[in-house]
Parts: sequence; C-alpha cells; structure tokens
Amino acid sequence: MSITAYDTLAPIYDRLGLSKDSEALMPRLYQRIQSRYGWVGRRVMELGSGTGGNAIWLAHRGLNTLALEQSGEMIMQARVRTDTLGLGLTWKQHDVRQMKAQFETTDLVLALNLFNDFANLRELELIISSTYNLLEPGRLFVFDMMTIEGLTELGRHSGELYSDDRLLVYVTRSYDFDRQANTSKFVIFTHNEGLWHREDAVLVQRGYPVQAIIALLQRTGFVLSGLETSDFVPYDPTTSRGERVIFYAQRPASANGASK
Repeated sequence: MSITAYDTLAPIYDRLGLSKDSEALMPRLYQRIQSRYGWVGRRVMELGSGTGGNAIWLAHRGLNTLALEQSGEMIMQARVRTDTLGLGLTWKQHDVRQMKAQFETTDLVLALNLFNDFANLRELELIISSTYNLLEPGRLFVFDMMTIEGLTELGRHSGELYSDDRLLVYVTRSYDFDRQANTSKFVIFTHNEGLWHREDAVLVQRGYPVQAIIALLQRTGFVLSGLETSDFVPYDPTTSRGERVIFYAQRPASANGASK
C-alpha cells in the first residue's frame, strides 16, 4: 500500500473524482444494510476513510463513527471538508493491518475501495482477523473490492487528462496479467505563485479471486451473508461477471465462530 502516493494525491483526490464512486454507493449501501439485514446499531468503524466523505455522511445520521486512515494528508483533507462540531466523529491515523485490540468493539465495520490496495492475501487476512475481533457478536463487516475483471478493464482506460486553471493531471494505466495488478501513474502539475510544480504518484491495485476472499472470511470465523454487485444484484463467484463485488460478512451470534 503506497502511503506516499495517497499523501501526494490527497489535495486533489476529490477534484479528480477518485472518491465519487464510493461516496455515491454509501447511501444506497447503508439502506441495504438496514433493510436486508435489519441493522440498527449506533457504532460504525470505517477502514480506509480517505478524504472522509462516507464517515461524514454516517456521522450526520447520528452514528458514532470512527474513521481510520493511514495517510495523514488524507485525514487533513477530511478535516477541512466540513464542520464536524457536535458530530460523533473521530478521525484516527492508523494502519488497518495493525488494529489488534487497540479499539473498542463496534456494531458495523465498513471498508470501501480499500482491499485492492494491499499487496497480498496475508495482509488482507490480518485485516479480516482484526475486524472479527472488533465486531460485537452477530454484527456485520461490509466491504467491496474490484474484481480481476474490473481491474483489467480499468487498465484499458489510459491516457486520461484532468485540467483546470491551476491543475493538470495526466493518468496512464496498465494491467499486469502475471501479477494480476493494475498500475496507475499520475503526473501532476499544480500552478502556484506564477509557477507550475510537478509531482508524480503511482498506485498499484491488486486483484484477488472472489473465492480466495471468501475462504479468508470463513477461516477467520465469519459467515458470508451475501455477495452483490455495486448495483445490488446477487453475485455468484462461479458464474457472475462484474467489475466490483460487495461482501456482507457476519460474526456469528453464538460462540462457535472463532478468529484464528
């Protein structure tokens, strides 16, 4: 996971539209969690909160929200997005691979547009295991992930250009079939005090078989309650096609499930 890249992208992350899909999904996903799973909790933990749009949305609905983000620059952008005075919202700079028992238990854990950032299944297993231990029995872990098919398609969208009076960003992408990884390279020019300044950022996103993520969930003790596309259509990992999958995983209400 390239923190340096996210630190570089943080000031322009929302301007480039990199948070729009996740933030557009949040209201519909929250309604889905309530209607299908009858969720009525009050405490939410968001992993990889980015520039804070989803955490702010949740807090405005009266939920006690803990937003974890490893990039300090992303948290800085989140803090200036809105006045959070009076909201039950806490920002915390933290590596979600190292949560352990450092936080109080919660009623719901969300992780949107996060899992593809990690380099291997071992890192994902650390996150899943820690999440299991942080959830109250019977509660949900909901996360999404771009499929290998989705990352392959993303790799075809190369040569994108974003520009305004003070910003010029050129994005090239490529997909490595051997590594099952998409690499996005950002060349960023910002105009300040009469001069143009250049920065570069590289994001690598790994693709994982949906079946492998299911196996990690089950090995940790979670029960897979559902798989859907971002349009909330049921997803079958053996036959379905789609660029993004939403996982609904539940910590069992009984003591039979146990984190490994």
